[in-house]
Amino acid sequence: MAWDFTYKAGPYGGTLTALSTYCLSVRIVGESGVGKRGRDVTVQYLHGEHAVAHKFATPRLIPLEVVLRYTNGSGAVSHADGAAGHAFENLSEVKRLLFGQASLATLERIAPHQGTVRIDVEAGEPTPTQNHFTFLFPLIAARPFWYSTTTQTDSTSPIAVGGNAPVDDATVTFSAGAVSPVFTHTSSSATVKPTITYTGTVPAGGVIVNTLTGQASNVTGGADCSNLVSFNKTYYLQLEGGASNTYTISTGTVTVAWADKWS
Repeated sequence: MAWDFTYKAGPYGGTLTALSTYCLSVRIVGESGVGKRGRDVTVQYLHGEHAVAHKFATPRLIPLEVVLRYTNGSGAVSHADGAAGHAFENLSEVKRLLFGQASLATLERIAPHQGTVRIDVEAGEPTPTQNHFTFLFPLIAARPFWYSTTTQTDSTSPIAVGGNAPVDDATVTFSAGAVSPVFTHTSSSATVKPTITYTGTVPAGGVIVNTLTGQASNVTGGADCSNLVSFNKTYYLQLEGGASNTYTISTGTVTVAWADKWS
């Protein structure tokens, strides 16, 4: 059974355009994943090496193959230079979408089992293949996981995180009025469990903590509260994908929001 992935691309944070407007077909050559960076430690008188746990992922290479149209998006030849004019125009437009303007580009698709997912990429030099006007764009994703376009929220432990990749950019919102609340990710595999602590009384509206950047702000008005938030881990927080994640909160309540990720 064929599957239409409905690929779209465009500038990060901007409007995405269906690649089918310019391409007869779009595909990723192979559904590979990513590895882990870093090395284990060689120890004298130890067979093999000493495994270093909790490694982090490498960047991702996405080989995106496009077959260009010789027509406009409606299938008609209307260019002043005929079919060849459409082919060059379509190549120009695909390059524009994948270049990402001044920032990264975003690639979106509808994948089986995953739904609508995106990944932010930087395009390398496109390479022509043996087929006429078929090009391979090497896309590099510094943050290597596809992420769902649907945000999940939960205020009760445990939270069921989908996908199959770790989530390192969840937000944790402390409820207003809580006094020096401590959020602890109890299901973490770390020996010392990751904690997020707000020092003082949480102001009206609550405080939202971005666990990607470590920054915190008042939900009402957006005043910066980062100086009142502390972490006991340098990576702040990492939810495990495809798993039940448990946590405790010392006082008040928290709301955790995240997007499922896929490797």
